[in-house]
Amino acid sequence: MNSNWTPYLKQEGSTATGHLLTFKNHHSPELDNHRDITVCLPPRYETHPDRRYPVLYMHDGQNLFDDLSSYSGEWQVDESLERLAQEGLEIIVVGIPNLAGQRDNEYNFHKHSVRGGGKAPLYIQYLANTLKPLIDQDFRTLSDRDHTGLMGSSMGGLISLYGFFSRPDVFALAGVLSPAFWLTEGEYVPWLSNVIHHPGRIYMDVGDQETAEIPWIQEAYVKDAHYTEKRLRELGYREELQFQLFEGAIHHESEWAKRFPLAVKHLYKQ
Repeated sequence: MNSNWTPYLKQEGSTATGHLLTFKNHHSPELDNHRDITVCLPPRYETHPDRRYPVLYMHDGQNLFDDLSSYSGEWQVDESLERLAQEGLEIIVVGIPNLAGQRDNEYNFHKHSVRGGGKAPLYIQYLANTLKPLIDQDFRTLSDRDHTGLMGSSMGGLISLYGFFSRPDVFALAGVLSPAFWLTEGEYVPWLSNVIHHPGRIYMDVGDQETAEIPWIQEAYVKDAHYTEKRLRELGYREELQFQLFEGAIHHESEWAKRFPLAVKHLYKQ
């Protein structure tokens, strides 16, 4: 394993559990920036040295494992992976943090009139061409597309679906939670109309109270999710696509933490 991987530093008050490793200041030549990557290994990774594992690449990595690093609460991914392992489902999760001031730029393929954007192709190239080869080199992965997924919420949901269709040679699984399609200012409609079917599995959901305090955005979340489901069905995704509308669900990590196991079980066929 690359010597740059070090045990995750659990400070006082940390909620992180499990086998976590960190690669500090990983460089992206595509984006010309650096970020700390965190990997969560399956509970039996060390005791089963001949086994290889599927991989899930997750955006907003600082919100996945530890309340201390999160800006809005954590997904409790590490705790969920422990429980899923007891059910026989074990995967490697790679947490890719967003960078201050760059989240809108990197997660949106459209350059928003106010919030920026347009760097999604470069971000997906970073994951596919630079980060994934490192993960496959340093860990016992099932590196083929059928065992490689993307997952995120809000704009992380947007970039996950975008990556699924833009790099089908690499990613065959997409977890699209509470997708913020509205931030493309309508551009995702012609984009989605031009994508073609690629074999794979998609989990998508939305809450009916995502941003209830802003009615037009709330309406957009639900309407756009339903439109996307319809388009994906037209493309031929049947049992490969799971879509759910959650009553009372708000736009928050606590909700996505509840839905994370459901999404993983669908994507990895359990």
